[in-house]
Amino acid sequence: MDAIFGYNNNPTPLAPIQKTIIKSYFPFTYYPNIQDNYDQAAQLIRKLNGTIINYNDWIRMGIALKNEFGKRGLSLWLLFADNSAYQDTEEYLVKKWNSFPITDNVHFGTFIYLTREYLRYENTYKGGKIYAV
Repeated sequence: MDAIFGYNNNPTPLAPIQKTIIKSYFPFTYYPNIQDNYDQAAQLIRKLNGTIINYNDWIRMGIALKNEFGKRGLSLWLLFADNSAYQDTEEYLVKKWNSFPITDNVHFGTFIYLTREYLRYENTYKGGKIYAV
């Protein structure tokens, strides 16, 4: 949805039906610097090492990385192989990466949101250090 529209209720020949924007919505896109995003993503994935991540969230993180960085994002995705909570091989991760669709529904903001939520959980409930994410 791009916007919510309103219409005049009593059209006349002098004032035909008019469509007006009541509220605009703009998709969240974060582009300050792609290299900064890449470095930030690598740092966040390393901080998640040892964290148990819900499978669907993990997949959404991968799709977000692919949508943001394209082929270059594969090296970030492979950093998940270092997560001691799982036994994923590089071969499995590459196969999973190749299955990800390119979509407009999952952006880098999704990746940031999910990693912050997992780091917040780790810090709040497991007594970890608070990181500035």
